Amino acid sequence: MVIGYYLSKSKLSQAFKNGKSFICVLFRLVVIPMLAFGGMMVCGMRGSPLIACVIAASAPAAAATTMFAAKFDNDAELSVNLVTLSTLLSVITMPLIVGFAQTVG
Repeated sequence: MVIGYYLSKSKLSQAFKNGKSFICVLFRLVVIPMLAFGGMMVCGMRGSPLIACVIAASAPAAAATTMFAAKFDNDAELSVNLVTLSTLLSVITMPLIVGFAQTVG
C-alpha cells in the first residue's frame, strides 16, 4: 500500500528519462549478480546453492526501500521510481542471468 501511495504521487516517466536511474538499476540487476556469480564460482560453489544465491542477488530492489525513505524523510519519489523500474526490468534480466548461471555453473 505504501508503494502504491507514493507511486500514485510520483511521475514514473521521470524514472525512464533519468539516465542515472538506469545506471543504478543496471548495476543492481546485472553487475551485482554477475559479481556474486563469479565470486561463488571462484570459491568452488556449484549446483543448487549457486543458483539460489544468484536468484537472490538478481532480484529487484525491495519495496522496503520506499518505506524507509518515507520514514526517514528522504526522497520517497526517487525510491519508488527505482523500485518500479527495477521490478519492470527484472522481468528481462533475471531469467537471462539465472539461465546463464544454470548453464555455466
